[in-house]
Amino acid sequence: MPRVIFIIYLLAGFLLGLTGCVSPLNVGEFERYTDAGNRYATSGDYLEARRCYIRARAAAAGGFMPADTESCAVYNIARMNGMLGYYDIAERQFKEALKLEEKVYGVDGGHASMRWFEFARLYYAWGRYSDSVAAYEHAFPLADALDARKSDPVTYAACLKDFADTLDKTGDSSRAKQEREMAASIHEERQSAKILYYPSK
Repeated sequence: MPRVIFIIYLLAGFLLGLTGCVSPLNVGEFERYTDAGNRYATSGDYLEARRCYIRARAAAAGGFMPADTESCAVYNIARMNGMLGYYDIAERQFKEALKLEEKVYGVDGGHASMRWFEFARLYYAWGRYSDSVAAYEHAFPLADALDARKSDPVTYAACLKDFADTLDKTGDSSRAKQEREMAASIHEERQSAKILYYPSK
């Protein structure tokens, strides 16, 4: 009889894993490595930050955590690859992050606007200005749906200015002027957004 009970417990544990129950140990590991990665990224040590984010992803994937948790880790890894100049890898990983989020929020849900702004900055650094413009045009409506202009005017205005710079690169100077005027009307304080910019190729 005890052996039967033991087998039942094993089966129950297996089924709980399949239903997506999260191990507290893996949650702790995910948070610890993500926090460490954030500290390294802030200090400019992108290689060490990437290592931490890779460990965070392993904790998320191995712990049956929600898809958006793994998406967060993949997004962070992609950002660090971009900062290290691995643009093609970063592009693939941003796409992967979006796909993982779609399982939870649907197409263009969740943090999709943030992902598309990163695409735009990555393409700009890469010299792919038309792709950067397209990414900004995808990102802004998603950000507007979240009322980002009011909730984070500093970052929103910074993104408009970056968009204007990208438009200049494509020769659309009149539209670039409009975006800069909009940015100025939204935010006039001398305050800068906390945005990491990828090194130009």
